Amino acid sequence: MTSVQSPRQPIVNAPPVTVALCLALCGLWGFFQLAPENWGFVVLARLALFPPDFLAVASGAAGLDTVAILATLLTHALVHVDGLHLLVNVGFLLAIGSQCERALGVPRYVLLLMAATLAGGATQLAADWGEPVVVYGASGAVSGCLGALARLALSGRLPAARRFALAIVGVVVVTNVLLAVFGGELMGADTEVAWQAHLGGFAAGLILGWPARPRRQSPPNAEDA
Repeated sequence: MTSVQSPRQPIVNAPPVTVALCLALCGLWGFFQLAPENWGFVVLARLALFPPDFLAVASGAAGLDTVAILATLLTHALVHVDGLHLLVNVGFLLAIGSQCERALGVPRYVLLLMAATLAGGATQLAADWGEPVVVYGASGAVSGCLGALARLALSGRLPAARRFALAIVGVVVVTNVLLAVFGGELMGADTEVAWQAHLGGFAAGLILGWPARPRRQSPPNAEDA
């Protein structure tokens, strides 16, 4: 008798950019759990988005710190202090971000993540302008993936796909209205939820999540007889 061994399947069936991002988020969360408190405070202060810092940028008083402050519009997505917050975002990235990466390709997927993070951070910054709050988490990027998935489904010709896309939009809007009214209590968290960042990231995903155009195949060269 002969036996044929089936190829080994990976433990996590997710594309590379999504896996790398999730590992980075988990690694930084682990740092906050294990590092001395003063170290964690310094890293949080450098990476998280703090609206009062942008008042200094707007007035020209930030000086050499201007670049570092502007960079927090992106770097705030890397920070998760609460384990539940991390678990939710990583779970959504593995489930939805993986689909977006496969559908859009690596360059456009990276662009989507960055644009959704920037849009989410900028929207939250505008809502909390000058307020002494700390904004962190990858929820803007996750919402961007949801928006891109809805846009990809809307581009389909099947009515079922369009209904699925409209369902995503409806769930996102209703969920964030509830978060705006009830805050973190809706999820059992003793903190405010940056629902404005969710909507900003979702809007960016809707704009950038158009499907890739199929490549046109050139006809074979014809030869005169």
